[in-house]
Amino acid sequence: MERILNLNSSGITFVGIRTRHVAVMKQFAEQVLGYYKTHDDGDFVAFTTPQGQRFELFAEGTPDKQHFPLN
Repeated sequence: MERILNLNSSGITFVGIRTRHVAVMKQFAEQVLGYYKTHDDGDFVAFTTPQGQRFELFAEGTPDKQHFPLN
């Protein structure tokens, strides 16, 4: 994937997404959005944005994240 933009967000401190597509979303966050990976255990990936916000991805079966809608 080609990095095509820098997403400059403000006012958001946390975004969490529960998904069936962790690998694809991880690649998108790193390569397109330019987020920095801070943790990766396969089913849970955490990033920091260039502005210091937190962005998390978790697999659909992650037990303590079932309250997040599945995307």
